Amino acid sequence: YQRRVHGDDMAQLVAWGSCLPADPNRIILKKVVLTGQLYAIHKRQAVVRFMFHNEEDVEWFKPIELTTRYGHHGHIRQPLGTHGHMKCQFSNALQSDDKVYMSLYKRVYPKWTTIPCSWIGALEQMYDVPSLEVTHTPAVMDEDVGPS
Repeated sequence: YQRRVHGDDMAQLVAWGSCLPADPNRIILKKVVLTGQLYAIHKRQAVVRFMFHNEEDVEWFKPIELTTRYGHHGHIRQPLGTHGHMKCQFSNALQSDDKVYMSLYKRVYPKWTTIPCSWIGALEQMYDVPSLEVTHTPAVMDEDVGPS
């Protein structure tokens, strides 16, 4: 909620949603999908192009599973030539208007900022919130230090 600056003391709704609980075991992933075009089809085997541009990339991504728009699964068998074409084997016979997809996932970490916020003090005064800053350090007692 946001209070209006000019006018009455009514609150105005500025956002709607939900918040996930804090869980240190949660992993945030970013998904990227590479697409390729079928060049030649021989039943369950096909030549795919326009997914990679050299044979080193084809060899690097060889262990990753391929999928098609119609739900067939497959894998890369070998690169063809030096321009990124590759032989692929699929679970069922392919159609000529099918597309080939490769899903790649990368772990993403939340942004961590250390820039001090100059507007925190104004918000604390506006909404009568106790200060978030530590103004004093707790005194250390002799009992807390441990054996000497």
